[in-house]
Amino acid sequence: MKKLEAAGRLLLGLLLVYFSTGFSADENQATMDADITINFNAAPTVGLAPLFVQFSNNSDNRETTYFWNFGDGKTSTKRNPVNRYDVPGVYHVTLKIYRRGEMVEKTIEKLITVYDDSSHNGFCRLKVVECSHTYPKETWQNSIDGDTYLEDGTTTAGLDQGWCIYTFENEKPRFINKIRMLTDTKTKWLCHRVTKFKIYVSSKKTYPTDFVEILDVQRKVHDWETYQFEPVAAKYIKLVIEEPFEQWAQIGEFEVYEPVPELNLSRSTLTASNFCLADSLDSCRVMINLADSSGEPVTGLNSSAFRLIVSGEKYSTSNFIETEIPGTYFTSFKSFYPGEKEVSVKVYGHDIKYSSLRDSSLAIVRFEEPISEFAPLEFVSGTICYQGMGWDNLVDGDIEGNDGATFAGPRFEPAWGIFKFQDDKIKLINRLRFMTNTGEHPYTRDLATWYKIYVSTAGTGDNEFYRVHEAYKDGGDWEEFKFIPFYAKYIKIVLFQPSANYRVAGELEVYINGEYGAQTLSAEFNELEKDVLNSNWETIPETFDMLQNYPNPFNPETQITYTLPEPAKIRIQIFNLLGQRVQLLMDAEQSIGVHKIYWNGKDHKNNDVVSGTYWCRFEATGKNSTFSKLIKMVLVR
Repeated sequence: MKKLEAAGRLLLGLLLVYFSTGFSADENQATMDADITINFNAAPTVGLAPLFVQFSNNSDNRETTYFWNFGDGKTSTKRNPVNRYDVPGVYHVTLKIYRRGEMVEKTIEKLITVYDDSSHNGFCRLKVVECSHTYPKETWQNSIDGDTYLEDGTTTAGLDQGWCIYTFENEKPRFINKIRMLTDTKTKWLCHRVTKFKIYVSSKKTYPTDFVEILDVQRKVHDWETYQFEPVAAKYIKLVIEEPFEQWAQIGEFEVYEPVPELNLSRSTLTASNFCLADSLDSCRVMINLADSSGEPVTGLNSSAFRLIVSGEKYSTSNFIETEIPGTYFTSFKSFYPGEKEVSVKVYGHDIKYSSLRDSSLAIVRFEEPISEFAPLEFVSGTICYQGMGWDNLVDGDIEGNDGATFAGPRFEPAWGIFKFQDDKIKLINRLRFMTNTGEHPYTRDLATWYKIYVSTAGTGDNEFYRVHEAYKDGGDWEEFKFIPFYAKYIKIVLFQPSANYRVAGELEVYINGEYGAQTLSAEFNELEKDVLNSNWETIPETFDMLQNYPNPFNPETQITYTLPEPAKIRIQIFNLLGQRVQLLMDAEQSIGVHKIYWNGKDHKNNDVVSGTYWCRFEATGKNSTFSKLIKMVLVR
């Protein structure tokens, strides 16, 4: 019996020592640990200047400060900064992390490569058509995304011979004469990097018999290699991996180039809209008139020949189309950010002069801040919270002290809260503000640092929400975000980090677009609009006309009303912002009177078109006169 008691005392002592030691180790790790693991990523890592690069810091974030050196003379102390590289070159990036007097740093050499136009003219933007199996998240899309670092920048093909069929963004055939490939993405699997491959092209379809081999390459290094050949017509480019064959095969980036013609563009000019709204709906229209020294139009250029550059924006490429006027090309862009922007265009590296300032290649466009209206929210449901500090504190307008904060849990799992508008309507949102630090919580390590926003127009089930926004929080003060407007009835915020404790958040505010946001999906025509749009009009219309579509913005259908003072041949077409026709609504003879037609947001193949701005072109040809008109319509899904 005494032996059992002694053994019990010994076991108890060992347990006390074990738990005491474990607690002490945890305490020491939480307060004294200076071991910091640095882990960061960047995307994109290659591209033409100006190149905007998003840096993602996945390092330990407990009570730390950060110092970034981007290699181009610029620095940042944010956790997840964005840097704009304006000068072509190769850049090393360094991150230093400080904690309690200790500092560690990590440098990634040759992380960012910024191209210049002279050495990368003719670059063609691609998209994936068909492909073989890949490792999860290391898909063929990674081979054309401009990211060349670690798994996010790697395509890993396997299970069988790897292959991919690409086409150009506009899906039109063109001549190509150069291919570049990189296989070194700083991953550790040297044996998986592609060492041999073949290139095939087809100017017809994607059947195996349509492809013709143009390259059979044995790679010499894992860095960038360039392969040139005589120009060949292609609509589809097929890459087939020969080695390694019986294991995973890795590619970093795959680039295709077209021949660059010798051009004389000395009498070319640029024009642009001089006023727009910074609401991501209104568009700045950019027109380019290309002409040589004798004034003859320069026609037939692909969109890849053009580069649109906008100060403060991420537009390094844009889709230009040639209009019905030979040598006249068109594109457009939108912005979230107000202020004056310098707009310039390069055509195969040539600067195009602004029409009203012959000695300048810059057009000045002013974007005005749109009217935004605050939309009050109320709490619906959410995960557990610390007592008295629930999700309702996030939308109560109080940002002072603990009673103005939300302490959301559970630990080690995402914390979420669902809200709706106080008037229980669906609204068009285009801006949000979020803050985490109410000034009372002593531990900054508990402030929410990573969150996502989801919306629903139907209900609160998990499958009824879709994600519209994701951000990392730098500090605890107010941060504001704009985005493409979306309809919402329910708003769900999910807090992911830090996960070890309750996540602290202070206030969430959402704003609706002042011009469109008051409309809802269930909005009814008011009486005046009903009279105008739905009456039979007893008198004969005096003029040809097309009214603005209603509702606008719309989802999923909108009504277009037009008037005919005489019988006429009518043609109504829908175009996207690239000038491509997506639908022909009407092409027929019609009688005198008021007519209506509806567009259901589908293209000529009966596929839903994406959210955005579209143009409706109305043309009427009568016995005595002709008429045409263009209206802008906004589809928001």
